[in-house]
Amino acid sequence: IFHLNGNREFIYKTVTYNDPRDGIFSPPKYFFHEGNKEKEWNIYPNIIKPQFKNSAIDSYYSKTSISPNGKHIVDMNCFIDLLTVFDLETKQSTGIMNPESYTFEYLEKEITEENVEQKIKFYNTFACATDKRFFVIEDGDYYFKDRRKQESVISEYNWKGVREKVYKLNKRFTNIAFCEKNQKLYLIEEYEYLYNFILK
Repeated sequence: IFHLNGNREFIYKTVTYNDPRDGIFSPPKYFFHEGNKEKEWNIYPNIIKPQFKNSAIDSYYSKTSISPNGKHIVDMNCFIDLLTVFDLETKQSTGIMNPESYTFEYLEKEITEENVEQKIKFYNTFACATDKRFFVIEDGDYYFKDRRKQESVISEYNWKGVREKVYKLNKRFTNIAFCEKNQKLYLIEEYEYLYNFILK
């Protein structure tokens, strides 16, 4: 639950099930409470019965970032190359999906306990939001691979979901923050060194 100003809440309800033994899951849902009013988003397909039960949870693993003014939210899926932008003023959502990414159906039907290490990718690492835009650290490498790639791709989006800029850096970063006042991008390397860059 994210508590916002003005008696508002944004709620992420994770993957659920009635009985884990039957392998039947329900996808996450998103709710926005504003006073006594509720908005619900059902943006994911239903999970029937995945071959590999853990893939049901991994499919929807995401990280959420909220703009400081509380007007926008980006939900970044890690194991599918999918971003969802929520506009809390218009109560609309926009999905941004890489057409080269595999799909929920692929994870549900094709992933098994035997092949998961060869087929699961870690598409997105971290996101941060400001009032004007949001940034995403992209990866795209296989999750179980010995991850030695020493570079990062950082995409900058506006709140309409349009990618405006792409930055390529020669270090592997895991966390990100941005200050609109001084136009500085702050990044933490995998070994926990802190870097900052001025955007021009």
